[in-house]
Amino acid sequence: MNYSPFLKNRILLLGIAGFIALGFVRVFVMSGSSLPAILMLEVASVLVLFLLVSESIKITSAFKMQPTWFVTALLVMTFAAIFFKLLFNSVEGIFPVKEFRYDQVPGIANILPVFIFNTATTVISIATLVFFRHLFFLKQSRNLNIYFNAMLIFIALTSLASFTGLKQYGDLEFIPITFTVVTIILIFMSSLKVSWIAFLTKKQKRQLLLFSVMIIALMITYLTMITEGTTYHGILANYTQAFYRFHNLMTIYGIIYFGVLFFTTLFHLPTAEAFDRRTKEISSLQYFSKLINQVFDAKELSDTISDLAIDVSGANASWLLYFGERNRTEGIKGTGYLTAEKITAFLQKKSDLTTVKKMVMSDLKEFYRNEMTDEQYSVVYVVPMVSYSRTHGMLVLLKKDPVEYDDEEKNIIATFADYAAVAIENSYLLKESIEKERLEKELDVAREMQKKILPERLPELPGYEVAAVFIPAFEVGGDYYDFFTLPNGMTGFVIADVSGKGISAAFVMAELKGILESFSTVKYTPKEILVEANSVLQKVLDRRVFITAVFGIMDPVTGEVTIARAGHCPVLHQSDGQIIERVPQGFGLGMNFTGLFGEKLVEEKFVLAEGERLVLFTDGVNEMKNEILKDYGTERLKSLVLSNDGRDSSELAGLIVQDLTEFAGSKPQHDDITLMILKRITKETI
Repeated sequence: MNYSPFLKNRILLLGIAGFIALGFVRVFVMSGSSLPAILMLEVASVLVLFLLVSESIKITSAFKMQPTWFVTALLVMTFAAIFFKLLFNSVEGIFPVKEFRYDQVPGIANILPVFIFNTATTVISIATLVFFRHLFFLKQSRNLNIYFNAMLIFIALTSLASFTGLKQYGDLEFIPITFTVVTIILIFMSSLKVSWIAFLTKKQKRQLLLFSVMIIALMITYLTMITEGTTYHGILANYTQAFYRFHNLMTIYGIIYFGVLFFTTLFHLPTAEAFDRRTKEISSLQYFSKLINQVFDAKELSDTISDLAIDVSGANASWLLYFGERNRTEGIKGTGYLTAEKITAFLQKKSDLTTVKKMVMSDLKEFYRNEMTDEQYSVVYVVPMVSYSRTHGMLVLLKKDPVEYDDEEKNIIATFADYAAVAIENSYLLKESIEKERLEKELDVAREMQKKILPERLPELPGYEVAAVFIPAFEVGGDYYDFFTLPNGMTGFVIADVSGKGISAAFVMAELKGILESFSTVKYTPKEILVEANSVLQKVLDRRVFITAVFGIMDPVTGEVTIARAGHCPVLHQSDGQIIERVPQGFGLGMNFTGLFGEKLVEEKFVLAEGERLVLFTDGVNEMKNEILKDYGTERLKSLVLSNDGRDSSELAGLIVQDLTEFAGSKPQHDDITLMILKRITKETI
């Protein structure tokens, strides 16, 4: 079991027990007692009272309430005190409550109501002092404990010195008077510590003025109810003079404090609006500085900027006019869409806003000669939003008040516009970063897919040299080559080029691979395979996408080759010291939707003899451009192949890539480069 709360408040509990004990002693023991005994009771009362005050201060030290809360609480407590006394009147009608006298024993009917009355009054007075302490230290830059503690000491001394028995000694009567005067002076000085008023809003200051008047009136009423000669005075003063004087001083404290508070608040009221505005400007800028790194959605950011712009500038309406591709108004606040569009059009017609470098004001009289809007505005301000020397757009502010902003206000608005520009720039950068990250992920998928599409290794054909090169122009290419082992023992090969580049081309390439692999197992001629592939691709390909391809089937034993060409580059056949271009007729895959694809597709058959080679390539080779935009060309490729007749296929492929690089120079590669070289070196077969 956790006893810490009990242990923490044990002194407070002791003080409460002492308070109850004092009441018991006063009612049942001390009535009719001697003066020294009664004096001891007064001393004990003061000690218990300030023990309760001290512990109450400690317990409430963690309070972080607004000052208006304490003022409201004091108002409620004063109402409660007066209500309690009015309620006590009805109790007095039931119980014949009489004034206590030290030389008389009270009747039993007096005991309970008197004790309750004094207890309630004491609780309210202690709470009042605690609340005044919180207000005293609020917003103070210095440690003022010594001043407040000095006031508490004199309140205690005044409470003790006000003992009625001192009146018997005329020479000592100056003591309570002196203590009272000093205490009131200290109370007045503490009442001047009201710097927290400056931090209140205009609304709060108006509320404070009203509450101050109400509290002063109520406390004066309360004070008259407990003055000498009243029933309440007898009940309080004769119970203990210490408690009675403490109640009095707290009431006087309240009257003085709220009197000072009223005039101080009245003095600050004319500047409240300006203070509120500065506070709103500062808080808006602080909030916006945090927001820069938190809000990246374009619409949400525009709305937020417009809302804060109204707070900072005191304008009646606001929106953002973006330049560039967006070139539109966003974040319209305080007015309608049509009004914003009309005024924006008026401003753009009047001058070129893209050239504005600082805040500009325009009178709207000319605008309202030709246009009507739901609300009438006097002036419009446009403030450029610039970051890193880039103007993102304009912050537009509408005011009904024709009074111009002063230099300080203009600087604040310009600073805000700079913050807005930075936030907009950040949103752009983040969007680009997210888009880049998305593309990178897509590229990763496409790269992985392409690895699986292209053959991991070249086939081993006894009696043949096989070489292949694939160099994508981008991260992922649209070229494709592959080899197939057909059911009849033949070897199939294909080279293809998908229109377009990048990820979309890679996906089409993957689709083509699947189609060719499927049909090559059931169709045995290149024409049949390409015709079936085209029938499928016509249904799935976008009309803007097509594929060029060469599909060939070779008998490894005889060297007989059959090819079908679907709009692709020619097949170079090196034979007897010359290059034969094999260019059988055919449309590209997916290009013809009239049913003529199969009719126009022609197969060509020839034999690849010993020492002869086939060179297949995509247009990234022959259309490679140099710095003066001249094409590499098929003739240069043919010449290179002929001049390196004795090279093996891998060496020849490397020489072609080297020559392409030297030809291009500083011109970047603009298309995928794919080469396939097949050379028959012997008639031997497995």
